[in-house]
Amino acid sequence: MLERERVLLTAKSITDSARGGIGGALFVVGAPGLGKTSLLDAVSHRVGPEFRVGRGTADPMESSLPFGLLDQALIGLGTRAIFELKESDRGASDVRARGFYSLLRWFDRACSGPLLLALDDLHWADPDSLALLLFLCRRIRRLPVAVLATLRPWPSAADEVCARLVQAGQARLERLAPLSDRGTRSFLAARLGYPPPEIEVRRSARLCAGNPLLLDQVAASIECGEDLGRLAADEGGRSAGEVSRSLLLTRFAGLPAAALRCIRAGSVLGTRFQMEIAVEIAGLRDAEVDASLEALQRSGLLRQLSGSWVEFVHPLFQQALYDDLAVARQARAHTEAFGCLVRRGRDAEAAEHAARSDLVDSDQALAVLERAGRSAMRVGALMSAVTHLSAAADLAGARAKPELLLALGEVLLAAGRLVDAIAVLERLEPHEAAGRDNAVERASAGVRVAAMRLIAHCHYGLGATDKASLAFTAALDLAGALGESAEVPVLLDHALACWITDGPAVALPLAEEACARAPASGGPARRARAVSGFVRLLAGDPSHLGDLAAAARAAQGTQRGPVADLAELSYTWSAASGHALAAAFTERFDEAEQAFRVGIEVADRIGAVEAMASLQMGYAYSTLLRLGRLQEALHTVDKVSDLAEVVPLIEQPAAFAHAYVLLLMDRLDESDAWCRRGETSAETRPGWWPRQWGWHVRGMRHLREGALDEAAEFYLRIEAETARQGIREPCLLPWARHAMAAHIRRGHTADAVRVVEWLERSAEGLPCRWPRIAAATGRGWLAEAAGDDARAQACFEAALAHHDQVRLPLERVETLLAYGAFVRRAGRAVRARELLREALDLSERIGARWLARQAHEELAVAGGRRRRRDEQPQLTAQEQRVADLAGSGLRNQDIAGQLSISTKTVEYHLQRVYAKLGINSRRYLIEMRARGAHRKDGEPATG
Repeated sequence: MLERERVLLTAKSITDSARGGIGGALFVVGAPGLGKTSLLDAVSHRVGPEFRVGRGTADPMESSLPFGLLDQALIGLGTRAIFELKESDRGASDVRARGFYSLLRWFDRACSGPLLLALDDLHWADPDSLALLLFLCRRIRRLPVAVLATLRPWPSAADEVCARLVQAGQARLERLAPLSDRGTRSFLAARLGYPPPEIEVRRSARLCAGNPLLLDQVAASIECGEDLGRLAADEGGRSAGEVSRSLLLTRFAGLPAAALRCIRAGSVLGTRFQMEIAVEIAGLRDAEVDASLEALQRSGLLRQLSGSWVEFVHPLFQQALYDDLAVARQARAHTEAFGCLVRRGRDAEAAEHAARSDLVDSDQALAVLERAGRSAMRVGALMSAVTHLSAAADLAGARAKPELLLALGEVLLAAGRLVDAIAVLERLEPHEAAGRDNAVERASAGVRVAAMRLIAHCHYGLGATDKASLAFTAALDLAGALGESAEVPVLLDHALACWITDGPAVALPLAEEACARAPASGGPARRARAVSGFVRLLAGDPSHLGDLAAAARAAQGTQRGPVADLAELSYTWSAASGHALAAAFTERFDEAEQAFRVGIEVADRIGAVEAMASLQMGYAYSTLLRLGRLQEALHTVDKVSDLAEVVPLIEQPAAFAHAYVLLLMDRLDESDAWCRRGETSAETRPGWWPRQWGWHVRGMRHLREGALDEAAEFYLRIEAETARQGIREPCLLPWARHAMAAHIRRGHTADAVRVVEWLERSAEGLPCRWPRIAAATGRGWLAEAAGDDARAQACFEAALAHHDQVRLPLERVETLLAYGAFVRRAGRAVRARELLREALDLSERIGARWLARQAHEELAVAGGRRRRRDEQPQLTAQEQRVADLAGSGLRNQDIAGQLSISTKTVEYHLQRVYAKLGINSRRYLIEMRARGAHRKDGEPATG
């Protein structure tokens, strides 16, 4: 391996890390012929027998074969996990997610020792293999898996995947350079067995530009006695590619005509092919076959694989032969290859040749392309499915069957190409048929209902909610002809879409209509009752919780059967997940935890990735966070984020869940980064609930840092959205307490009164206690603002009494902080310290360091400290807080609002700060804060 020592050392580093249990990936990029395959061979040999090696080589004629490259490598490791999925009635995107997740789970379970995925010619890989490789490389660090992949810079798709991973720090990159003149000299000497004359070295370097493969051809020419001077002279005016091809084609010059026809036919089939098919395409007579095969075997151009399979010793030989064919001859050869493969039942391979052939108006080609596309859909190979089904639809033109258009529309939607999906599916609408397309005349009512539902989902994904509602209405009208069993899924689909964009106000009438039309029993009835009961609860009506629990018990029996019904596990709309969320919102946490765990276990067992991610997300938000189990919540949302690539709907809520947990843990920079990530996702994806969580996190941070106007703005947004959406279950998102704090500190008591009255109205019909706790706290703040300390104390005591009946540790800390600060301001320091110490102890116990810091600061203000005679003057705790806030640039009135003191008191404290620190203006406080100069040793900075 001349001049490849650095790359080999990097590869050794990757494999050594995998041997130690830490996975990694290395991508080696270089022009063709620079030794990438030889490098892969060397590393695969050097890792030794303790590594299981999965080897795969991409092929230009397999660029649309579903997971073609990864399938080869996985077979070498002893699995085809991506293809071993049971038949399912789920959509293409869910099948893809299940396949990706099942493979990741296989790696988790199979890695008793180190594994090496060795992937060659990644630039020819099918796009689904590239997507799966990207998914794996982002997750293998915790596994003993090394990935080594080689590729050319062009085609660019693989290079772009490589760049994304390298930029994210999830892979390493090495680029192969041509051999230097010294390397060229050493190569030729080793190849020829003697040091060549310097003139031959210079001519070889000019001809081959340091390319080892071409140098090998030059060495073969020298051995045959050819004149390098003539070869160099022939080079004049030709491109490097033409020179390269000319050198490579010289290797075929001595072959018999029949053998040359055979190997040319093989080049049409790709870098790997079965000799019998090449013989058939070449049209060899029986008498020519044996002699041709013997000549090809002696030529050293092909390498024998298993059975009748052979491969070119280097892809450049295949490329040179193929490019030497005239375009018309290429098309005819692809037509012949198509026929040979179809006769052998190999539709997926035949489809690639159909797309490159001169087949026109061929019903056979149309049928093969459609079958190949549907086969790709079944294993979640979305890009391959799009390629084949689009080719089929183009070939069919106005003759396209409705079922073909429906399948193409579905897979385009799953692949995120929403505008293209709408264009295809609208060919099944009546108003589109006139004069150009008669597909709608042949479409059954069922197909048209399905098409309209998909169109509606596309419009929702594009944010066109009005168009989506019209499409759902049209689907419901069409479903009417098929009976109530067809209407219920349409209504529930519409309800879910409206829930995501508009909340219970719009979703509830649709859910109730679905419930009314559903049959008395069975899956559709369970799902309808689950939807109706859950949405009713969020609208403030818990009267149907019993129906929801009964539906969940019935669904649980189905889930525990030998084959679970995936419809029973779908996101919020399933009976199981609806029951689990409802139990958490109504503070029956043991029941909620059990329901979530059962649902997650079943979803994991059958590979229902979307359901599992959604259940885990609901579990983190509704149960783990509310119970103060922050580390568990963070671990859970980490696992969910790992799946966001295959379940895009979960990306936004997972980002804001991270932001919220990390804020409570006082990891502020990380929290802010996740919040920005969620906000970026929110720009392209609908969803009010995760977006409001993002506003809540921003509001909490602003409130803590004294930016009261900014905090209030976020909470006014949440309040307006909550009213518009008809939400009357405050536990869905616990924003109200912080909203009241922001309004009261700003002096906007009317805004606070409006929020507390909403809490009190909502609490009247609900069994949960948190709305009563928040309302009592808000009433306490309002009473204090009005000067009624006795009333304020009674309200805070009432809030604590509610806490005694429910486990809500985070909320208890917030209540203790509010009550303790009130008591401290009222001059009862002893009682304040009791409350604040409990807040500090509880927040530290659950890992809520952000709240612990607030408790520490309040406790310091309430306790104070006597200064010894020999000490220099130091700031009191309250002076320290004022100095911190002034040093951060806040105005006096903002400081007063944050600390719930008057502006005059702020001015008084600042004068004492100036005197003790020997300064005379706020500017010096800002400079000193930047240096940390006026803080006491060991104290954290505010905010």
